[in-house]
Amino acid sequence: VDVATKLSEGNYSGVPLDTATVTGTFGTNYTIPTKTFTGFTKNTTQPADPNGGKFVVNPAVVYVEYTKNSYNLTVKHDYPGTALDTQEGPTATPFDTPITKNAVPKTGYTLTDITWSDPLTDNDASIDDGTITGKMPASDVTITFVYSANTDTAYKVEHYFEKLGDTGFTKDATDDNLTGTTGES
Repeated sequence: VDVATKLSEGNYSGVPLDTATVTGTFGTNYTIPTKTFTGFTKNTTQPADPNGGKFVVNPAVVYVEYTKNSYNLTVKHDYPGTALDTQEGPTATPFDTPITKNAVPKTGYTLTDITWSDPLTDNDASIDDGTITGKMPASDVTITFVYSANTDTAYKVEHYFEKLGDTGFTKDATDDNLTGTTGES
């Protein structure tokens, strides 16, 4: 009996990932070998066995189907010391799915680091100019973009004086154009 392993995301079509030949005595029951595949789970319901679970004279192929697993992907944007932090997810993401996530710097902040909790698969994960790309591994992943406050944020101070004998204020002719650290007072 030839045992063919199919990995799928639903309806299978294509070449089996793995095959195994099981030999034995005609008319006796056979056992399908157990296999494990990273990122896949053996389906609880399998296609009908054309041999009825017994060795026959004319071998047939018995298919064992596995479905792609999904894992949680969470993306965080961390602006330390502020209320600007955001989070996307967790989102169920199928194993080996291509991932591209971008930095989202806010005005006055600069991206300083990108971290992730588990390496993205195939050693093809890359970070380029605030974008991380790779493929979803067979585990939950948290990607964190970390930003720091700019120390050269421009701001202007305008001075107003209360009018004497009148109501209201008059703007002084001079302004102070300054720089400082975003988020500090």
